[in-house]
Amino acid sequence: MLFKVKDLQAIKNGDVHFAFRNWEKPRVKKGSIINTAVGQIRIENVEQITAGKISKKDLLLSGYKDLNKLLIQLKAKTSDPIYKIKVCYHGEDPRIAMRNRSTITDTEFQEIKTKLDRMDNRSASGPWTIKVLHLIDKHPHQRAQFLADTLNADKDKLKINIRKLKNMGLTQSHEIGYTISAFGKQFLIVLEKFNSR
Repeated sequence: MLFKVKDLQAIKNGDVHFAFRNWEKPRVKKGSIINTAVGQIRIENVEQITAGKISKKDLLLSGYKDLNKLLIQLKAKTSDPIYKIKVCYHGEDPRIAMRNRSTITDTEFQEIKTKLDRMDNRSASGPWTIKVLHLIDKHPHQRAQFLADTLNADKDKLKINIRKLKNMGLTQSHEIGYTISAFGKQFLIVLEKFNSR
């Protein structure tokens, strides 16, 4: 579930409590936690309603003042079924603490290497994880399209793959492009030593 940065900040500040989505079926579950740019967002409830049933209070608590503007954003009519999602700020993203670390234990290194090897083995296009890490390290803050062109890869698939690396604390996303985290750099240093044995 994607949010604009301004909406995420409003959720974190406690100003926004609802999001509305025009989905065919729910894409989030009650109780799930989403990692975002401002930390973790918790899904407190998911309810299907019609757009015309949105109350003024809930509209304001979603960051909108005008129902028509929300409907235009959702590309929905007042009679269309939509999902009303109650959200709240859950806490800091635990990946931030990990990616800011400049040390890595032997156990952590082995666990990450095993995960990356599995991801490479499952890939239809062959090993990609270390290639992508080295490319981001060499070209920080480059857009996904540049990275995809350099690798001769599909941009959307590459973005999904980079998100997997981010979830392991190895990379960071920025307004433009990506960088290797301090933890990711340490992993690459240890990997180089491991491979030179």
